[in-house]
Amino acid sequence: MTFKPIGDDIRGLLKEWLDNPETRRVVLQRTWQSAVGETVRRRCRAHHFDDGVLTVQVTDSSWEPQLRSMSRELADKVNDALGGDWVRRIEWVVDGPQDRSGAAPRAGPPERSRRKS
Repeated sequence: MTFKPIGDDIRGLLKEWLDNPETRRVVLQRTWQSAVGETVRRRCRAHHFDDGVLTVQVTDSSWEPQLRSMSRELADKVNDALGGDWVRRIEWVVDGPQDRSGAAPRAGPPERSRRKS
């Protein structure tokens, strides 16, 4: 019986998944969620991956500069989780329109207490 290193098979399977547009998004989203940690995960999500560029949607515009400054560190974490140099660069986009102050709009109108007559 001959044993074969499983790492090569896993890397091959991962390459297949990342080369396939149908599975690429799922693999990157799940890898992003597990690699970057809870604080970052709550503020953004992996959205698209193409030609080494990972596009990440930021849900809170006030976090975008901080996340941008962490780009290399976060790309390294994702690459470590994937076991290769897949992500060369992260592109940050704020999800949704902003008002003049740069703040993202609220999800809905503020709740108001109603009086029963």
